[in-house]
Amino acid sequence: MSETMQKIKVIYVFGSGHSGSTLASLMLGRHSRIESVGEIKAYEHAIEEKALCNCGTPLLECSYWKGIHQRLGSDAATGFPALNAEDATEFARENTRFLNALLENAGKDFFCDSSKTKWRLFKYLASPEFEVTVLHVVRDGRAVAYSNFMKDRSYWSHLLRWRKRNVRELRRFFENGLSRDRYYRIRYEDLVADPESTLGQFQKELGLSFEADQLANWALGNHHVSGNPMAKKSNQEIRVDRRYLENLSRFAWFSGSLLIGPELKRYGYPRSRRRSGAMLKE
Repeated sequence: MSETMQKIKVIYVFGSGHSGSTLASLMLGRHSRIESVGEIKAYEHAIEEKALCNCGTPLLECSYWKGIHQRLGSDAATGFPALNAEDATEFARENTRFLNALLENAGKDFFCDSSKTKWRLFKYLASPEFEVTVLHVVRDGRAVAYSNFMKDRSYWSHLLRWRKRNVRELRRFFENGLSRDRYYRIRYEDLVADPESTLGQFQKELGLSFEADQLANWALGNHHVSGNPMAKKSNQEIRVDRRYLENLSRFAWFSGSLLIGPELKRYGYPRSRRRSGAMLKE
């Protein structure tokens, strides 16, 4: 990359599923200088499956995406970019073209990618074309596991997956080139309780102030291609989800708290149900 070329500023949202990454990316995407389209890793699959954009229009017919395809000089139906290319050089080339077109189309400076996978982050970090800042969104592991349990998935395996994602995988980020001053962590519970302060502090690190639209219109007008279904619902309230506190059995709560106890403590989560409930602000 030429030294005179400006790096593409990427905000990479990382965390376990059901941890609030979609909420964070939607709110970031309402900033006048940040563009977010959700989990961009799913773009190619969405095109192949003729999926709908979150605006309700088929992806290939959406005026937003047409504007990007026109800037790329290609028809997405026949020649879309290989955003998930395994080869590092191809990944850098294809994503540089695509993200530049996306940001030019939106008239913004930062791209927010909530794909969450470590492999995509590693490729960003390995490419000098990108300036990456990681926003790590963490949530009580028992709440994450309970949300998965409600979708007929194993509570226990998702407790272990939460621990792996938020400890072992996180450690590898720094081993693969992420600098400490490009890492920022927020908790879902804090984001819901006080979104302006929580996101505002992160954005301050990027030289950005918090904007009113991020709080008032955070769910409106997005063109996400994947992610939590909440992205498809407009006029939503930001409210805390307490179901895991009320519905987890004593055995599941106690055993889960023991299984991931050190990691819960690391992120400031009490083991007791009563104290956990007290930290959730209505």
